[in-house]
Amino acid sequence: MTNHPRWRRFFFSFALMLTLLLAAIGSGHAQDASGSSSRRDIRPLDLRLVIHEHFSVLMPFGWWTGSPERRGDTINLSINIPQWWEGNPTSALLALCPPRHSEIWTEITVMRLQPHYRKLPWSEHECRR
Repeated sequence: MTNHPRWRRFFFSFALMLTLLLAAIGSGHAQDASGSSSRRDIRPLDLRLVIHEHFSVLMPFGWWTGSPERRGDTINLSINIPQWWEGNPTSALLALCPPRHSEIWTEITVMRLQPHYRKLPWSEHECRR
């Protein structure tokens, strides 16, 4: 019978520590009503960096982008294609549009991709949200 109060004290202190631990973990993953993480609100979106990261992963070897130019809710982006690449640049751009869930679309609604191939501008492709 003398061990019963110790067991109860141990159980309640363990339950309290577990509750505090779960509360601390839960606060790190808090979300607002829209479902986005509250960590994103801490730092503003660097649109140029997000665009650079998106295209550097998707573009074929040797391709590179110029600096994105923003005009209102539109981004104009020149895509430079090396001379040795073979194919139709305009059709190759179709695979480069950001997906609908991309962070890029929180800032803009239109992205115009202008390919430059063999020192000539080709017809641009327009990506929309």
